[in-house]
Amino acid sequence: MSAAVSQSSKLEELFQRKSTLGIIVAMALPTVASQLIGVIYNYADSIYVGTLNKPEQIAAIALALPTSLIMLGLANFWGVGAGSMLSRALGKKDFRTAGRISAFSTYCATGSSLILGLAAGLWGDGFIRFLGASETVLPYAREYFLWFFTLGVVPSVLSMHLSNLLRAEGYARLASRGLILGGILNVILDPFFIFPFGLGLGVGGAAFATFLSNVISTLFLAGAIYRIRSKSCLSFRPSLVRMNFAEIREIISVGLPSALIMFLSAISNNVLNVLLAQHGDHVVAAIGIAKKADFLPSHIAVGITQGALPLIAYAYASGKLEKMKDILFTTLKMAFYSLTTLVIFLELFARPMSLLFIRDEETVRFAATFIQMLCISFPLYAVSTTINAFYQAINRPKTALILSIIRKGPLDIPLMILLGRMSHFTNIAWSQFILDLITVIICLIVVKRFFACNSFKKDVSLNHE
Repeated sequence: MSAAVSQSSKLEELFQRKSTLGIIVAMALPTVASQLIGVIYNYADSIYVGTLNKPEQIAAIALALPTSLIMLGLANFWGVGAGSMLSRALGKKDFRTAGRISAFSTYCATGSSLILGLAAGLWGDGFIRFLGASETVLPYAREYFLWFFTLGVVPSVLSMHLSNLLRAEGYARLASRGLILGGILNVILDPFFIFPFGLGLGVGGAAFATFLSNVISTLFLAGAIYRIRSKSCLSFRPSLVRMNFAEIREIISVGLPSALIMFLSAISNNVLNVLLAQHGDHVVAAIGIAKKADFLPSHIAVGITQGALPLIAYAYASGKLEKMKDILFTTLKMAFYSLTTLVIFLELFARPMSLLFIRDEETVRFAATFIQMLCISFPLYAVSTTINAFYQAINRPKTALILSIIRKGPLDIPLMILLGRMSHFTNIAWSQFILDLITVIICLIVVKRFFACNSFKKDVSLNHE
């Protein structure tokens, strides 16, 4: 069977044999599973290092959060942009274009992440100080960043990018297996590299375990794409890396909103660390723990929406308007209710959650406070990220970009500074809830107007033709 026929049958099977909820679950469940494994291995670094009971080492890991977001943003820049375009190409049965998209975006993801790692390495300690490292934290942060970011950015970005491509073609389970493999390996390898009974490298060992796990995950996903080459449009052939200006612009414009929200979040988190650093390393460690705890609801929301994005794009390109709307609103409800349930859990168990990472009482007290403040906004985040993904899926990058900027744009940093000056410094964390509330109100207004527009059906019909 040719790749074209096979792939067409695979995506059509989802729409023909399953209900809307079944389609979303089939794509989203493996994606959420891989996201949860990602959360677990993020937790593992902090939990294992936390048993050493040194806030400075926890703070070093906390300072890495902005770089984690940068890597995720870069992966989304190429992966989400290419994935949306690839799914729409498959919906139009344009299989050659789908192959060119995969090859072009993979080489771009590799090259841009390599440049980023080299830049960080050349900047050296200046880069780590820029992220908010104090002199006591600097030695630990230097060890962690070498393997986690300077050398680790390429395999980290590539593993996420390749999983995005597989998911866009309908191979959600296969995409998830690669990421899950990396997560499980990281959890297993951490103790050996961190503790004295192994290599005893401490926080640097945690970073090396992450680096090694991402390398293996990338090799697994690349091998998986090679194994399914007879029934897949995905390709790494250099001869296919030929895209015209309009196609490149479309990949970049669609991927930019996902990347921008991560880059803006990285800047926001960096500023947050700097604002809190003046109150002590234990406060920086505390906000790092709170951000780790909030990975759980945020990654579930991202998993659900990333699973639904290819379905929306494929339905849109195929001219299935009602199916597309049904997928969107079912995804919205699934994401909102899932995150609301998790928020209740985190509000009730903020202190036990903090104790998983460290036993220092002062750090735990601040971490529990930050968790309760930060997690309250995640049901709102579920709504905004789903609507944002919808506009990316249907190739409305300007709208997606505007919605991304509202959430983490020009108001974010001034609001944090204002809240910090007006009251106790912990109230800085309320800035996210305020911005998420504003973003959701605007998102709901925009999407309501979009579907109320009489020209929308005609637009879908023209796109299908």
